[in-house]
Amino acid sequence: MAKRTGTALADLLIGTLDDDVLLGLAGDDTLQGGAGADRLYGGAGADLLEGGAGNDPFTFDEHDTVIGGGGLDTVRVTGPGRALNLRAIPPERLTGIDVIELAGTDRDVLSLNAARVRALSETHQLRVEGDDGDYIVAEYGWRGRGTVVIAGETYERFTKDGATLLVDPSLTFDFGIDLRTLNSSRGVEFEGFNRLDSLGESVAVVGDVNGDGFDDFVLGVYGGDGIAESRTDAGESYVIFGKANGLDNVDLASLESGQGFRIIGASFSDRAGQEVSAAGDVNGDGFDDILIGAGHADGVDELRGGSGETYVIFGHRAGFSTIDLGTMSSARGIRIYGEHPADSSGSVLSNAGDINGDGFADLLIGASGVDGARGTYSGAAYVVFGSADGLTDLGLAALPADNGFRIGSGGSVSVGGALAGVGDFNGDGFDEFVIGDPSDPTTAGKGSVHVRHSRQTGGLQRSGSRQSKRNSNIRYFEGESLE
Repeated sequence: MAKRTGTALADLLIGTLDDDVLLGLAGDDTLQGGAGADRLYGGAGADLLEGGAGNDPFTFDEHDTVIGGGGLDTVRVTGPGRALNLRAIPPERLTGIDVIELAGTDRDVLSLNAARVRALSETHQLRVEGDDGDYIVAEYGWRGRGTVVIAGETYERFTKDGATLLVDPSLTFDFGIDLRTLNSSRGVEFEGFNRLDSLGESVAVVGDVNGDGFDDFVLGVYGGDGIAESRTDAGESYVIFGKANGLDNVDLASLESGQGFRIIGASFSDRAGQEVSAAGDVNGDGFDDILIGAGHADGVDELRGGSGETYVIFGHRAGFSTIDLGTMSSARGIRIYGEHPADSSGSVLSNAGDINGDGFADLLIGASGVDGARGTYSGAAYVVFGSADGLTDLGLAALPADNGFRIGSGGSVSVGGALAGVGDFNGDGFDEFVIGDPSDPTTAGKGSVHVRHSRQTGGLQRSGSRQSKRNSNIRYFEGESLE
């Protein structure tokens, strides 16, 4: 067996009649197999690997192009926990391949679909080999066709749309779920009431709201029309309780008290439920709470059109019934009103963790419509502190320092993207949060993300200008170039 190794330049390595090893290095190499069963290893460059007449195995990376030859050609995936996504590789860069071997040391993953299998070779057939712990991920629709034996080894056979897949039975494979035929062993289905209700526009796991030891979740239905369909687009949300032994399919129109409860928007066109989120335990009673956003609501006394509202729904032990946000009592939750008309507060929501270290969960509320130094709709974000007492309805226009603070529209941060708590990012004992700024004009369209550090005093100030990069309270991450 002959071994040919490239250099740091763009080399041409050609196999012979023997079983050769062709090894590319840093250059953009061309490796051509000969008549034997050659092994072709791409290097660090953008290499071209061409099989010859023999049964050639290829080891390559995402920069290489592989063209199989006349034999039974194999692509080897090596290294621990490697992933090969055939759907992300242009068809012309991987052709003439008969076998993919997941040869890494732990949990390799192969992603594919029928179209890419057909394009790999003229036989439209792919054999996949690997070990226990390796995975194949494919789209729904593959059908089992029994087994075949090749060279004494048994493979499971699947077909779809003219493609054939032969799979080593030691692999784990997931061929997706057909939601049209979903059964209780794979999941559950929730049906909305009416056309244009928009069930599923927002969903969130909200922790254990009723204290039974199982996580619960909330479904936003911002196009729902409320009680007796009498409030057009007021919006609705449904809290579904977790339970032992899984859930059954649920018709939300006949939701029973043991299954969950319904939350109804206060007024026409509020669109409550367009954004929903976990809140954490805001009032420290041991039960997780829920955030419901109504970005189109009109604020206190309906006098601030589109200012937006956010609702905190308190968890408790039992006795849940339908909540009407228009008449909700302080025992069931609180309202947080937007500052100005068209602010759309509540359009982005998140649990912030414990920012000020007082032991209570804090809230992040985005208002994408706020006009600030960045211009129209530059947005703002509000942090509202949790508390054991004093949790009452409040307005963001006059947010007291001991209740929270505002960020954005002050020159350095736009809030038009996402908000999220990230836990204790720097190990100081206080939770941090991130602000997505996809329209940051200083980054030429690349966007940015700001990580906000916390203090026990809660006296965090708005950032001023681009000095936020140097502010000890903010970490700044800039996006990649569009080029």
